[in-house]
Amino acid sequence: NCDQAHQNRRPYFLLYLFSSNMQSSHFKWRLHATPQHYYITPREETGLQNYLQINRKTHMCREICPEPKVLKGHAITFDIVAFLGIVKILNSAHILVVREASLVGMIDDAEIYKIEAVEVEPLQQREVDPTHTYVSNLKKLMTSGFYFAFHYDLTCSRQRNWAKTLRADLCDKPISETAEERYFWNKAIYDDVHIQGVDSRWLVPIIQGYIWIKEYHVEGNRLTYVLISRRSCQRVGTRFIVRGVDDKGQVGNFVETEQMVKVKSTWFSHCQIRGSAPIFWQQKGISQQVSITREKDLGTPAFAKHLEDLSAHYGEGIFINLLSKSKQNEKALTAALEDQFRILNPKNFKYRFFDFHSQVKSQHYETINSTLINDLRKTLANFGYYVEEYGQQPNITQIQDGVIRTNCLDCLDRTNVVQSRVAIQVLKFQLKSVGINNLAIIGEDVSGTPYVGSVHPFIDNVKNIWADNGDALSRQYAGTGSTTANVTRTGKQGFLGILHHGIKAINRFYVNNFEDSQKQECIDILLNKHSKTTSVGISAKVKEKLKAREKDFCRKKNAVVQLVTWNCAGNAPPQNLNLDSLVLLNQQRYPDIYIFGFQELVDLNAKNVIKGTNADDVALWNRIIETSLKKTGKEYTKIQSKNMVGCMITMFVKSKLKSHVHNIEVDRIKTGFGGNVGNKGAVCIRFDIYDTSICAINAHLESGKSKVEIRNNQFIEIFKKAFVKESSNGKFDYSVEDHDIAFFFGDLNYRISLSYDECLAYIKLGKLDQLLRNDQLNCLRNKIVHLNTFQEGQITFNPTYKYD
Repeated sequence: NCDQAHQNRRPYFLLYLFSSNMQSSHFKWRLHATPQHYYITPREETGLQNYLQINRKTHMCREICPEPKVLKGHAITFDIVAFLGIVKILNSAHILVVREASLVGMIDDAEIYKIEAVEVEPLQQREVDPTHTYVSNLKKLMTSGFYFAFHYDLTCSRQRNWAKTLRADLCDKPISETAEERYFWNKAIYDDVHIQGVDSRWLVPIIQGYIWIKEYHVEGNRLTYVLISRRSCQRVGTRFIVRGVDDKGQVGNFVETEQMVKVKSTWFSHCQIRGSAPIFWQQKGISQQVSITREKDLGTPAFAKHLEDLSAHYGEGIFINLLSKSKQNEKALTAALEDQFRILNPKNFKYRFFDFHSQVKSQHYETINSTLINDLRKTLANFGYYVEEYGQQPNITQIQDGVIRTNCLDCLDRTNVVQSRVAIQVLKFQLKSVGINNLAIIGEDVSGTPYVGSVHPFIDNVKNIWADNGDALSRQYAGTGSTTANVTRTGKQGFLGILHHGIKAINRFYVNNFEDSQKQECIDILLNKHSKTTSVGISAKVKEKLKAREKDFCRKKNAVVQLVTWNCAGNAPPQNLNLDSLVLLNQQRYPDIYIFGFQELVDLNAKNVIKGTNADDVALWNRIIETSLKKTGKEYTKIQSKNMVGCMITMFVKSKLKSHVHNIEVDRIKTGFGGNVGNKGAVCIRFDIYDTSICAINAHLESGKSKVEIRNNQFIEIFKKAFVKESSNGKFDYSVEDHDIAFFFGDLNYRISLSYDECLAYIKLGKLDQLLRNDQLNCLRNKIVHLNTFQEGQITFNPTYKYD
């Protein structure tokens, strides 16, 4: 009885009844809700004739016809603009639809929309809803610059859209099947629908970034100006959480910006890209100190993949680095970037260093044109731009086969200023090609490059559009508008610009430390990557089936891992120290992976606890290890080291395997004095080798025979905190228990619960079993959460500390 069922439901659907400020003619979809199903009525122009039915319990999706009887008077119905997919939040699924959208403009005959409001509706009702905060934050995220179109692929540049028409396997397919995954933000949440064979026309791809479309009259010509920025969703996140490159060659804050101009019947298109420096680096803590997180030669494969990907998409390129060589933070990053170019010496991409802050010192922003842009004019002309004579059968007379890639630290402020100057230079080429007077429109300075002080209304509009673009991208990545918007708009910063720069810098600090983690979680939810989300619905069943058949498509290899742990008791290594006795244990097959864990490299006095481990000490220990490794006759590569006061972990692998080691992360967990001091705690490393995930935790726990409870709590704390990002509420990249193999080792300080004399007596009698029965760690194995999941090798040696 549907009427009875509706009477018994919570009054949740009252939320559906609010009105929209969008014109009713734009509403082409309808969403119907019953206790058992959601139904979506399609847009007429899609060509879809059926209803889309989504089972609220099983998540089964199917197309049905004719209209279900239950919709006639028994369903809650409201208007929607688009269906975006099924989003997973924690252990529940929700339908994501667009409720309000504003018309940005038209490209050709296609309407381009910006999302103004969404609804996130649960498939199953719950008395207690743990997803409320996530839903609220996700709604907020979806209004931060997302765009869509039903009849134009916004994920592709105009040139790539044209290239698709040349391929027989792509030209007649729906946009959602040919969209570029790099910019297709809702692809992951459509998977549950797509794998069930539902027509792809139900889905509309969305991009995040910025879009401007407007018509202008210039020198008697009607001109359409379009600017589209597409943020990549492959390595995406907020400013301090997502930096640098990953093992796939994907970088943080990667954005393609396309400037399109239509004059008469001719379309021009030109693309630029920006992205974080493709180095493994991060900024953490209040000081925001840049640290390079991976050895030079281990970063090269990812750097190479990044350039290969760019070459495949754009052909040749110029890599413009706007960082400084004098600022400490940026100096290390520039050095690492230039090292990679020296190692690879890529043929398709050239490197150009331009110290932005040094060049524009004392407000001399005109030097950007007279130096950098002037130098790039010939390159820009050679790279070209896309030219299309628009009509029923488009005539392509030129394509772009090179790209400018620009980066600064955040790829926001300095980058946007330079990209706007590049765009105006390209615009100059394009207008000249159709006979429009450049001097009247753009003006020229003595070097023949675009003049910053132009007062022509059109070019002033272009500068303002680029400034708005910079503001939008900055808000999406850093939480505030661009700090150099005034420079893009007017060519100078000015007093107010400097004041606004300071205010925005303070706001960024607040946002980055107190809001970014929530925003990052919402991004991960939208991309179906959230670490706390449980697989539900159809995709969960597919994963379950795949897991059951793992042996059918997996190959296994054997690997030897050797762990070494040593408490150095605060002693510096003597000059003649070698570790041969530890390194050369297994001469029949030397290990594929060595992991060394040291404790008390320095005395744990107050001075050293504050100072921490000296970098020279770490380097010395690594050299000692490397000396012994050379005696194996095998080549080993250091993967990573991490230290904290007296603790250190360092890892080496056989060099022939280093290309198969990826997703390397290190961490340290302080447990001394309530978690504030690193005299006790752990240093950790995790990595994937082939498709197996491994983590190793080198711990130094509280000493003292009676401090068992403290040690137990420290173990639990380390287990929970390892590999949690530093943020206001933490972001799990990995958890210890999710790894295929986890090692917990070090100086755990668990003792034998017998008197000294009793221990000596059992040692003399060779009764190890009696000692092991009273080993505190053994006694607690089944009482401490997570500890019982670990296995320990058989103990065949006598106790050492105090008994040797």
